[in-house]
Amino acid sequence: MMSWGVAKDIARHQCLSLGKAVSLLIRKGIQAPQNYGKETIRNGLRLVTRSDNALPVTLEIVNQLRDE
Repeated sequence: MMSWGVAKDIARHQCLSLGKAVSLLIRKGIQAPQNYGKETIRNGLRLVTRSDNALPVTLEIVNQLRDE
């Protein structure tokens, strides 16, 4: 099930129609790299891989996103 809020936010921020934003999300999902078989589990939890250029998530960033 897709969250329409995400698509609406993308449409608003990128000045796209809702349909184009949904299509963009679908295309990105189809083209997403498949990391099956490469996942790491530590203490029973699956670790999330990150890209090489990803910034660390700080409490400040979490608070900013929560307050939006």
